[in-house]
Formats: sequence, structure tokens, C-alpha cells
Amino acid sequence: MKLLLTGYRATGKTSVGSALARRLGVEFVDSDHLIQEEAGKSVAEIVAESGWPSFRSMEKAVLRKIIHKEGDAVVSCGGGAVLHEEIFENLPDGVLVVWLKASVDSIVSRIEADSQSDSLRPSLSSASSLRDEVSQVLSEREPLYGKFSDYALDTDRMDIPDIVSELEKIWKEESK
Repeated sequence: MKLLLTGYRATGKTSVGSALARRLGVEFVDSDHLIQEEAGKSVAEIVAESGWPSFRSMEKAVLRKIIHKEGDAVVSCGGGAVLHEEIFENLPDGVLVVWLKASVDSIVSRIEADSQSDSLRPSLSSASSLRDEVSQVLSEREPLYGKFSDYALDTDRMDIPDIVSELEKIWKEESK
């Protein structure tokens, strides 16, 4: 089985995903890291040099590889992965999608607390503030996160071990 974690940036996809994969004894894959490895550049560098369409094209190719690769895995998808609707509409059997949700306030607080966030992730809009950008982009993506998710977990009031425990229950139930 593959468990794809979707959600906006700073909702815990990478932290939770890597901890869950360790607990389950399966591979952990971070789609953004794979893109960066293949390109030899950060997401910010890719976008600055080639634009968002180029990054999204790379993201689409990496998602296809991940989804069709043999073996069990927990996958942290980039926040915009759900924009590739044709991929999510045609997921093969054995692929489960969990949306890690968070409020605008939580997301902004987490991004501001991450000293590397700005250097790793370029702006997604021309909004005048981080809060405005998160609010705007989240409102555009939430319908897609909801549409393509088998489960949704609100991460606002949960810590990483709690989220990992909930995901482990889902994994075990779906693996039966």
C-alpha cells in the first residue's frame, strides 16, 4: 500500500510521514526532495529559473513514478500536488490519500517558526502578506484536498506522535 499525505505546506506531511514510515518499517518518500535531487536545485531555485509551470511538470512526473513504484511507502506530497487532478482521479488500487488539514493561523505560525521556510519555498501568489497568501491559496486548494482524500486529519490540536498514531490505525485498517 502507498499512503499519500496531502495538505498545505507546514501541515506536517514530512515530519509525520517520516515518523510513520519508521514505525511501519516501510519506505518514506518526499516528492519535493525527489524533485530537488533530480534537478540538483531547490524548489525556490527551480521556480526562480524556470517558473512554476516547469516545477509543476517535474512534480507531475515524480508523482507518477512514486505512485507506480513497487512496494509499500508513506509519501509526503508537495502542497500543490493535488493540482494534478488527472493523477489523483486515476490512482491505482492500493493507494490511499490522507489530507493533513490545518487552519490559516496554524500554518502561518508554523511557517514563521521555520527559519529555512522562505529560502526553500517561493511565494505562491502576489499576496501582500504571508497570511493573505496562505488564506488565498488554501481556499483554492481545499476543494481539491477534500475531493481526493480518503481521510482527513485536523493537525491544529494534535502533535506529531498523535497524528502518527492515527495514521498507523488507518494504515492497519486499510491493509486488512
